[in-house]
Amino acid sequence: MTTSAIGDTFIGTEKSDLFNATTLNSLQKADVLLDSTTTDSDILNATVTTDNVDARIQNIETINVTGEYVNTGLALTNVSGTKTLNLDTKLAGGTAKVTDANSINAAAIKAGANISTLNVTSLTSGTRDTVTVDGGNANVTLNGQTGGADKYSVTIAKDKTLTANAMNTSGDELTVNASNNFTLAA
Repeated sequence: MTTSAIGDTFIGTEKSDLFNATTLNSLQKADVLLDSTTTDSDILNATVTTDNVDARIQNIETINVTGEYVNTGLALTNVSGTKTLNLDTKLAGGTAKVTDANSINAAAIKAGANISTLNVTSLTSGTRDTVTVDGGNANVTLNGQTGGADKYSVTIAKDKTLTANAMNTSGDELTVNASNNFTLAA
């Protein structure tokens, strides 16, 4: 992918495709990555300096976003059909931000080894089905929305904090997977 202001458009095949956006900030708002199949194993690798890229991405099963420094993230506004969103930074102590989380957009969100803080905000209409969040070794903050039910299943590490904001709408669900002591804040 290029850093052209016009944006890039790529159409995947019925096979497992690899989309390369590892040139710094080559994944941009104007980019379009489309794949018509959901039974393959497409991968998008991207390197960013922002936490809010909102490219149009459809049926790319795995998205790996790496922050060049200590910030990373993705706006899932125009994403659909992703099974796993992996977030990490090249430097330790990173912060990852995901907005518009919804099970149709990305079924699972995973924090990498260098992420210390993971912030996930639901789509305004809620998450639809359960979104799985693996906090890795990060403190995790979930920001629900009042427009619909927010459903999360979160894995939280020992001695980390899970904060659940606005998780009080009818139908909201929070499942916590922890193998040791952690702090729950609301």
